[in-house]
Amino acid sequence: MFSVREPKMKIFAGILAAIVLIAGVYMTFFQSRGFVKTTASITDVRMDSTGESMIYYPTVEYTVDGKTYTTELDTGSGSYRIGQTLSVLYNPDNPAVAHDGGSIGLYLMIAGAVILAVIAFSAIKEKQR
Repeated sequence: MFSVREPKMKIFAGILAAIVLIAGVYMTFFQSRGFVKTTASITDVRMDSTGESMIYYPTVEYTVDGKTYTTELDTGSGSYRIGQTLSVLYNPDNPAVAHDGGSIGLYLMIAGAVILAVIAFSAIKEKQR
């Protein structure tokens, strides 16, 4: 069984935590840099089964400078329904590129921080022995 006490495991977990944390920061603060917020309507919802649960991916429609764009968002949820409106972020240089500015980046930052906390807690406990 793996143990966080093993030095190789601490190094691996630390690298993994750093990657996850950096990805979360990028997705939260930099991926949407320069994107513009608009309101979109859900026109379709694709269902995807992930074993025990269903995830719903919405197709949204929004208008930029009089032109209508349609795209499927890459963040799934169980709460989307046709006709619902939500905020999306689009690239002003290419309005066909949009995303919901979702919170996956925030979840990644939390996961990275938790992994680092476990490593730090393990190191502190080990030094106390």
